[in-house]
Amino acid sequence: MILIYLILVFESFILFVFNNFLLFSENLELTIFIIILINSFLIIFVIANNLKYEEKDFFLIIFISYLIRVIFLFIDIYGRDYFIFPNSGIDSEVFHFKAIEFAHFNSDTAGYPLIIGYIYKIFGTERLIAQYINIIFSITVMFYLIKILNLLQITNKVKKLILIIVAFIPNYIIMSSILLRESLLILFLTISLYLFLKWWKFNSIYSLMWSFFFVLLASYLHSGAIANGLVYLIILIFYSPEKQRFKMNFQNLMFGILMISIFIIVNYYYKDLFFGYFQGKDSIESINKNVKNYSEGESVYIVGDGQIKSIKDLIIYTPIRMIYFLTSPLPFQWRGLNDVIAFLCSSMFYLMTIICSIRAYKIGNSKNIIIVFLMLATISAIIYGWGVSNAGSALRHRDKFIINYAVMLAISLDSIYLYRYKLKFCIENINNN
Repeated sequence: MILIYLILVFESFILFVFNNFLLFSENLELTIFIIILINSFLIIFVIANNLKYEEKDFFLIIFISYLIRVIFLFIDIYGRDYFIFPNSGIDSEVFHFKAIEFAHFNSDTAGYPLIIGYIYKIFGTERLIAQYINIIFSITVMFYLIKILNLLQITNKVKKLILIIVAFIPNYIIMSSILLRESLLILFLTISLYLFLKWWKFNSIYSLMWSFFFVLLASYLHSGAIANGLVYLIILIFYSPEKQRFKMNFQNLMFGILMISIFIIVNYYYKDLFFGYFQGKDSIESINKNVKNYSEGESVYIVGDGQIKSIKDLIIYTPIRMIYFLTSPLPFQWRGLNDVIAFLCSSMFYLMTIICSIRAYKIGNSKNIIIVFLMLATISAIIYGWGVSNAGSALRHRDKFIINYAVMLAISLDSIYLYRYKLKFCIENINNN
């Protein structure tokens, strides 16, 4: 995928240099169309040449998912009078206008609008290119997913299934085709997870440091992404890659303290930039205020009486809010066909992943790594469980961690598959003897 990004850089340089010429200034939309067309042919080449021989079946999966995303991109921009995708038209419009203000007037902004603003400064204020780059990010995620599954030595059959899920799960297709930050955030978290797992397998401190760096980049886009970093810190302190078991050692403890110190320093100087999501959420009153602020929309759900009055309430309602976050819209929340599709194509994925991981944990083939992913699922669900109060937002925010769940499902299915294979082999040996 490096070639695609290099081509994008080259194209951006050409546009930046010649943006005052008639061809680029008055026909910017046509120019972007040509860029997308050229890059689409390059995508075919890149996909074909970045897959191993035994992974050639993956070509069609990735390419079709790319085409669907491009089609969704054009529908989102040119079909708004007839159809609007879920999550398009609110935050996406705010991001777009803030980016235009920055591109033209250098207005004060941060996060995703700032990134889009720089894209607009280079390519021109044509949202088509910004949303297309989101598609490139999502295709890159698929390649990193394959790298992760190869690193974990997942069987080819399971790899193919997991890739199909990530490539075609509807909400992720939509989010990676419209003007939302999720596509880039998911890419940062995916790279971070890949680097963390390299440390897990090979004790590469270098990889772990870069892993924390990419978590920080994801947190710049949305503070809740720090959930991955918190789990990495815990595992760093209590797990020994050399012995491949949970055991605290002095070296990891010291490195963990160093990373905690860095996070404290970053939070002190740049808390608005990286951890703004958590500001003012340090008391029961502030949590209640946050829940009330986000308890809007037709798909809102109320847990208990909507307020917590004590630490006991916080403890009681946290698991319930976690379940709502991971599984909404539940059947009793359905308002129509869209909710049914959301439940079957999104909620069921997260629910079945948790069930499969618990089952695989009981088998005992991959207990340690499953513990890590269950921790990732738990911490993120706690953070967003109290930050989300409607099914639409839950659907969007839980997909930030889609690769965590995809890899967890891959490990679980692989463990169950190998267990059944060994069990079958043992039974056949007993019968033969």
